[in-house]
Amino acid sequence: AVLDECGNCDSNSENDCYQDCLGVWDGDAILDSNGDCCPNSSLIDECGICEGTGSITWFFDFDGDGWGGSDATELACPNSTLPSGWVMNNDVVRV
Repeated sequence: AVLDECGNCDSNSENDCYQDCLGVWDGDAILDSNGDCCPNSSLIDECGICEGTGSITWFFDFDGDGWGGSDATELACPNSTLPSGWVMNNDVVRV
């Protein structure tokens, strides 16, 4: 029998503990979808990002000027790859 870092002393490898991404033995930290270490899975948003904002509104840029309009919107994660023409900015007021 072997005593592991979490105090289990047996020959059953099913209950062995491991270090999480923060180096804590039997800890709760996990990697998010960006590969960043998140201290707790409850902090992961719907997009898989630790302490992220969740889905954001993207705007279609009809005229190709880099500014979207409110005529066509799409909710998607900030780490999504949307087809060409979608932008995060709908501020069409320019000086």
